[in-house]
Amino acid sequence: MKWENFLGVMKNDFESVFSIVQTGIYVYDLSEGVNKYINNYYTDILGYTLEELNSMSPEAFLNLFHPNDQEVIVKHMSLVSKLKKGEVRAIEYRFKSKHKGWIWCLSQDTGYEYDDEGNMLSFVGSFIDVTKQKQAETALTEITHSYQKLVEKSPLGMHFYSLDDNNQLVFESANPAASKLLGIDNSQFIGKTIGEAFPPLLQTEVPKRYSDAAEHGITWTTEQVSYEDEKIAGAFEVIAFQTKPGSMVAIFDDITERKKAEDELTKSEELFRVLADTSTDMIARHDETGVFLYVSPACRILLGYEPEELLGHSAFEFFHPDDLVELQKNRERIIEQPVNTTVTFRFRKKNGEYTWFETNTHTIFDEKTGAVKELHGSSRDVSEKVKSRQLIQQQNQLLEGLNASKDKFFKILSHDLKSPLSSFSQLLNLLNNNMSDYSLEKIGHYISLISSSANNLVSLVDDVIMWASSQSGKIPFKPQEVSVNQVVQETIDILEATASAKNISIDLIDTNNSKLSADVDMLKTILRNLITNAIKFTHRGGQIDIKVEQDELNTEISVSDNGSGMTPDVKAKLFDISEFISKPGTEDEKGTGIGLVLCKEFVDRHNGDIWVESEINNGSTFSFTIPIKHE
Repeated sequence: MKWENFLGVMKNDFESVFSIVQTGIYVYDLSEGVNKYINNYYTDILGYTLEELNSMSPEAFLNLFHPNDQEVIVKHMSLVSKLKKGEVRAIEYRFKSKHKGWIWCLSQDTGYEYDDEGNMLSFVGSFIDVTKQKQAETALTEITHSYQKLVEKSPLGMHFYSLDDNNQLVFESANPAASKLLGIDNSQFIGKTIGEAFPPLLQTEVPKRYSDAAEHGITWTTEQVSYEDEKIAGAFEVIAFQTKPGSMVAIFDDITERKKAEDELTKSEELFRVLADTSTDMIARHDETGVFLYVSPACRILLGYEPEELLGHSAFEFFHPDDLVELQKNRERIIEQPVNTTVTFRFRKKNGEYTWFETNTHTIFDEKTGAVKELHGSSRDVSEKVKSRQLIQQQNQLLEGLNASKDKFFKILSHDLKSPLSSFSQLLNLLNNNMSDYSLEKIGHYISLISSSANNLVSLVDDVIMWASSQSGKIPFKPQEVSVNQVVQETIDILEATASAKNISIDLIDTNNSKLSADVDMLKTILRNLITNAIKFTHRGGQIDIKVEQDELNTEISVSDNGSGMTPDVKAKLFDISEFISKPGTEDEKGTGIGLVLCKEFVDRHNGDIWVESEINNGSTFSFTIPIKHE
């Protein structure tokens, strides 16, 4: 067949069929050493047009193949040219795509045209992109090699079972983390059925779920399995899946403390909801132009309006004309950057009179686009303050502190509490939705993040509730004689896990077994915050020393670390609520900046003093004194 005729046939046949298939098609003329045809898929994947390929020299075309594959390609071409009709030869090789770099191709070639003597004149071939398959094979090999190491080093417990001839689950082995989490040597269960090893599980769905995983490959995930016997007690998160037909693994983690934290968090959320519903401040949501989207019931008392009468109206309709310019500038400021602002202005009441309002406002941005979503404000009537200028001036310092405290409180509620909760929820959803697709290492990473978020949330909620109660004067001061050694040790025990996670040692030095008169809860709060800060700013493998000294009048307690230290400017602001000092720890641990302020308040309640000595990279020592006896 003449090539002119062939091209005509190819135009009708190849281009109508092969132009849409998801396989690269090419026809190569051996006599001329050029490609006579390539389809669209060939061009899409490799990036070259027919003209570009045929304009290349043989050397340039050969260099499109990976250097390690060129010798194989040359040999392959030689063997293809000798194929008889109907014979097919396949090859895997790497080809340099014009836009994607090196890709793996799987080609099959067969003779297309022969002369009268049976010599091949041209051949036709097809190829597919197998890059992802090759990457998967490589990854699978790496996973296989590292599997045993992952099992041994995983922080998650693992129990391995197999079905015996009677279809009973028999315990085969466990990793070291399983014994650590359960507090017993798991090797004692080897060879026992699941009922013999863990009798309480027979009263649950666990044996059936494990059997389904081993026999049918049905993966099972549960957020909580409660277990209790003479040696083991707690709540566990479990995922069970088949390792091979007839065998399975149960991966678990102890979530007892996390469940407690969740319960406490639920209680705190209920408390904050009640506070918002009963707030005497008018809480409002606006769009970026100032139109009311929501108004709390407090507007009835403050302004005489029903909430529905304000919805859909711009707040600027109610502002005093003399305040409009400044309020417009304030609106522009708060939509440009996410900062809290406080502004005082006059707002028209329903009876036509103007009342002085003080409003705290912050901006809510869209996380994806960065555009302004809403403006949130909390407003209160400050008419009496404005009328009493002299009194305001006399109490200015106190009011500045109170406003800073409220700003801090709203910051905690709107950001510091919401952000870790959102992160917590997203991580749980990721695990819940993708557990079967994640590697053990990735699962362990996410669970570590979740655990860290849970611990931070517990500390955050404790500090916020304690601080809010202190500000409202609702914490009674109940000094009693206590053993300093005992209180310090109890606090260390609570924080031991956090310190161990960073391989930090904590030592208590109190040779006199000191006693003093103090409010136990306040003393524990002071110690917890100081030790937590020391852990936060101490590098992995560091040391924390807690020293107790006593004279006739005072007990001095100091918490020293060999961590990152701080500058004099930071030291000067540590105990001031208005400064918002909250630096990330050595491993990016987050805080609220409220802990040290709370410490100072509680030390002051004891008529004591608190101070800090620190140098950059030379650690810090926080010390406080409490009188031995209180009147």
